[in-house]
Amino acid sequence: MSPVATSRSASPAKSRDYGRDVLSLSGIAAVIWLDGINDFSKNGHAPVEAVEAGMKDVVGRIRAKFAGVRIIGATLTSALGSTNANHGSPEEDAKRKALNEFIRNGGLFDADRRHARRIRPRKHDWRTWRQDPSEPRRLPGDGLGD
Repeated sequence: MSPVATSRSASPAKSRDYGRDVLSLSGIAAVIWLDGINDFSKNGHAPVEAVEAGMKDVVGRIRAKFAGVRIIGATLTSALGSTNANHGSPEEDAKRKALNEFIRNGGLFDADRRHARRIRPRKHDWRTWRQDPSEPRRLPGDGLGD
């Protein structure tokens, strides 16, 4: 089985940490980039462009070190309806949607996994993450999307 790394965040400060963490590994064949929405919260205030720039920087460094690495971007889930006062604003959701568009169509990732509409309460069967021949850049899911 090929080693797979998973990400934590793409905010400018955290992207440096993630890049350092992943780049310290060896033999990486794939990276699953699953980000959270905290960067867009009332505490985070990150512009979408800053998060995109962090992603581009780290992905570029990963690709430079690991020839042929497959990087899969996962869309961000919504925080609308959150009971946390720092999350769920229309502004936060607009930023999330903009970043999801970048993840799906920005050309940075080799494939995308669409988590944006909902996350099922049960565990995902990761064996279902196989490439869809009809859409080679997209991994099939459970009808999730945004």
